[in-house]
Amino acid sequence: DIGVTGVQTCALPILVGAESPGLRWTQLRLLTWDGSEPTREDRLRRLAWGCVSVLPAGLGLIWALVDEETLSWHDHSSKTFLTSFSENFRR
Repeated sequence: DIGVTGVQTCALPILVGAESPGLRWTQLRLLTWDGSEPTREDRLRRLAWGCVSVLPAGLGLIWALVDEETLSWHDHSSKTFLTSFSENFRR
């Protein structure tokens, strides 16, 4: 049942195009590389690549430690990134 709650918390905001509770709590927002709000497809692509990033022992996430812009595989693959509400656009 905890898995169902996790899926609802993660997938539901993606499907309706809203912020997740975690993004809201951390005051982060998701943007595309051109600075616009991501579409549902962008969000789903990011979720799918996020799962792929975790599978090989987290290598896709660890990649951010050596990436010039500190972006992980799912950032690059979905052409989206997280930014705080107070930051200017990085791209």
